[in-house]
Amino acid sequence: MFQSKPETSMPVIEFNEKSAPSVIGKDLTIVGNAYSAGQVHVSGDFQGDIQCASVVVGELAVVTGNLEADEIVVSGHVTGTIRGKRVKLQACSRIEGDIYHESLAIEEGAVFAGKSYQEEKANGLNPKLASQATKPSATIDTAKTKVAA
Repeated sequence: MFQSKPETSMPVIEFNEKSAPSVIGKDLTIVGNAYSAGQVHVSGDFQGDIQCASVVVGELAVVTGNLEADEIVVSGHVTGTIRGKRVKLQACSRIEGDIYHESLAIEEGAVFAGKSYQEEKANGLNPKLASQATKPSATIDTAKTKVAA
């Protein structure tokens, strides 16, 4: 009459805290600074500085402050200084500020108003060391002009 139901095993979801990014969603506004040893994804509005291992600024994101990381990918709008080993400005990005980098990639369609400084062995997490090896690589003023590398 009464039958015991077979046990159903729940799937085991493995979560690796070391690889999980910190996410600032599109409906979130942050005012203040953020520090992370890992990756940060910004899709919302961030007013302050971000210092982390890598940062991704999404297409709808607006960052008013400085970005400092080894890897930086920008698709949205950043007003402030960017300092990283490898920086990529995607086609839909808009940057107002200077960029300090070892490697800089700018896709066609990106808007960049500021100066670019190529640094030898820049340390994205240590601005004092990185600024000692600074040499200007380009000055670009593109208030309404799209950037070509």
